[in-house]
Amino acid sequence: MGPGVILIATAVGSGEILFWPGIVANYGFQFVWLILTALTCQYVLNTEFVRYTLATGEPVVAGYVRLWRGFRWVFLAATILPWVWPGWATGGAQALQWLFGGEVRWIAAASLVIIGLLLSSTRLVYRALETAQAWMIGYVLVVLALVTALVVRPDTLAVAAGGLARSPLPFPPDLALPTLLAALVFCGAGGTINLATSNWARDKGFGLAAHASKIVNPLTGATQATGTALFRLTAEPGQAALWRRWWALARREQQVTFLLGGAFGLTAPMLIAYAMVGEKGLGVGLDAVRAQAQQLGAQFGAWLQVGFVIAVAAIFLTSALGVLDHAARLAASLLAQPKERLEPEPGRWRTESGLYFLVLWGLIAVGLVILLGFNVADPPALLTIAGALSGIVMFVYAALTLVLNIRMRRAMDRIEPALGGDNPFRMSWPRTLFLTVGVALYGALSIAVIQDALAKAAA
Repeated sequence: MGPGVILIATAVGSGEILFWPGIVANYGFQFVWLILTALTCQYVLNTEFVRYTLATGEPVVAGYVRLWRGFRWVFLAATILPWVWPGWATGGAQALQWLFGGEVRWIAAASLVIIGLLLSSTRLVYRALETAQAWMIGYVLVVLALVTALVVRPDTLAVAAGGLARSPLPFPPDLALPTLLAALVFCGAGGTINLATSNWARDKGFGLAAHASKIVNPLTGATQATGTALFRLTAEPGQAALWRRWWALARREQQVTFLLGGAFGLTAPMLIAYAMVGEKGLGVGLDAVRAQAQQLGAQFGAWLQVGFVIAVAAIFLTSALGVLDHAARLAASLLAQPKERLEPEPGRWRTESGLYFLVLWGLIAVGLVILLGFNVADPPALLTIAGALSGIVMFVYAALTLVLNIRMRRAMDRIEPALGGDNPFRMSWPRTLFLTVGVALYGALSIAVIQDALAKAAA
């Protein structure tokens, strides 16, 4: 297992179970091209983030900060603002409410606290995160495969395949642009979650990250400060071959987990929704998901309805777990860098590990205030906010990744000219093309969403 397991568990979430099944039930499969393009662009982005970590041993956000120090605060805001809304916890809570009753906000609040305790109860955070996500996403994929086998017919597959021949343009006038952008962002992980692939690869020990420290529980007494030193591949014998093996492993891991697992996790709920309800206008939200669960119970028995609802809850809760961990992880790495350069032996809570736990529980506290203090517990509204903000972030970091790669490739050519074609930052033209497509896709949709918001504000 590797970071792809955590990523796919986090990725199979709101877009797959909340946005796209509802969109398909209302508008058909005309957005298949956009879905496949967005998923492929995210795969390329993920592997490029891991490439940087394999070759340097540090998270890719540290590379952005090396381009311009101000990016530290840009990405800190981008990490906190879209994800502070507890939409994933409320989605899981609403699914659990269908089975057990109770108030959504209190169930969601309890979920946040349980996630915090899980991440705080182990010495090595990454290991606990990977294990929990692997078990939950395994259950989810098994349930989706079972339901797909039971309800999806050949005619549904034919209709879905026909979507490949249809253009998504023009967009349906009654489909809000923020909703569409959120759905495209969550075709996979979305937003700064993709960036955390680099941090997870570091804590897994991929490539030169084997030399870097890992985030540990500061309560254990281990106060290691995850390094900010930039490691570098050299032209020494065997280094190039080692690099090629790591790069091949990183790509295969993402292909199996994120690309294939994500494609199945994305298409299965859409096929299930269409097979069960067709284009009946059930809306975009959890009401459509609940209708599917009730229909499964009527056709196959309560056991499948309960199993499906638990899978829906697990989908949202794995996303909530990944969202909280990634936000705390990125924020800690951004906040720790300047302090650890000036203070070689910072105090326990000023290391990256200490800051991780402070940010984690800070996010949980804010989520509790939103849920209990302001009584905001509407998953689609909260997730649309997060998705629209994250789409703008993806436009920014897709462009920055191109710039960073060019800068690092030129630097390596200058410092280690003997590497030649084994320069770890030398991208193939298809990768460059997909990164460029990602910049254009997320940029165009972000501009459209901003224009739409300004027009509504002026009206």
